Amino acid sequence: MNFHLDLDSSPVAQLPSEIVSEIFIHCLPLYPKCPPLLGTDSTSPTALSQICGLWRAIAHATPQLWRGIALNPEYTRSRTLDSQEDVVRDWLQRSGTVPLSVVIPVFTPGYKLLLAQRHRWQYAAIHVPDGAERIPYLDGDMPVLLDFVMRHYDHDLRSLVGPRFDAPMLRMAAFDLQLNVYPAITHAMNWGNLARLALKDVSLASTYEILKQSNPVACNLRISGTSESWDDVVDAPSEVSLPRLHLLLLDVPGRIPDGLPQFLKTLRTPALKRLRIDEDYFPRETPDETQRFAAGLALSLGCDLEYLHVKYAKLSLETYKAIFPGVEYLSTSASGGPFDEAVWGHWDLFALCVG
Repeated sequence: MNFHLDLDSSPVAQLPSEIVSEIFIHCLPLYPKCPPLLGTDSTSPTALSQICGLWRAIAHATPQLWRGIALNPEYTRSRTLDSQEDVVRDWLQRSGTVPLSVVIPVFTPGYKLLLAQRHRWQYAAIHVPDGAERIPYLDGDMPVLLDFVMRHYDHDLRSLVGPRFDAPMLRMAAFDLQLNVYPAITHAMNWGNLARLALKDVSLASTYEILKQSNPVACNLRISGTSESWDDVVDAPSEVSLPRLHLLLLDVPGRIPDGLPQFLKTLRTPALKRLRIDEDYFPRETPDETQRFAAGLALSLGCDLEYLHVKYAKLSLETYKAIFPGVEYLSTSASGGPFDEAVWGHWDLFALCVG
């Protein structure tokens, strides 16, 4: 199809600019997803601006078209393309003052420009690569930030998230930490405001401390396989009350922390309706011990589950149905099992990037 048309005599040219702007916005991925930053993909605002002079003027004057910026870590400078940093600068200028959705692989060309705009971040996903040096310090006022995702494998969170990480509107936080960050994370932000919390490969001690400060509606935990015993985690264990929690996913990446069963018994979740859990959270020396623990868990959680899926299960489905007789949708799997996002939610940490 030839998009470079003479529109001067077309009825389209008679439409008010405001209508054309709305049409353009609906041609892009639904915000906060980010359109392709480079190239002329049909879902990019750059493509719309290349149709004709009129459309270019309208596109450049529509800030909402340029508010989703996902850096491309595979980008290499080419003589035939503007540098990614120049493109980011142009998009930021065209976006005016509207809130932004950003995906930032740190040290990718253009990342400093986006870090400097963190007062405009509404949705932000930050990836610090392995072996990175001179880590940028994230703090200051982020008054419109709603969702924040960070993935980093080599650094203490205190070197990344500062004491003035002030995001009063924050509702979702997700951290993929790959075993290398421990107590520092617990002091990084105000966990109590979050509705959704995801912690991937965080230590048992940090998970326990964060949950004591939290009150989420949905929670996805992948606790790191350290050698922590329960005595290492806490001197005087107390109940972890999560009165709003509706959805809980509990995963183990490999090596199982010794304190997992005791940790699980501290949880009080009266509103919990959906639980997806590894059987590795239960003592598994004998089937009888596993069964007794599961029965005790059904009581200690203090909730009426509607959905329960037990992964890597050795106990039979019939046994679990006897332990949890009131659960309408109960299933087990010998491995990870199917994952229905309609039931368990969408937890792709970097789903903002579609380009």
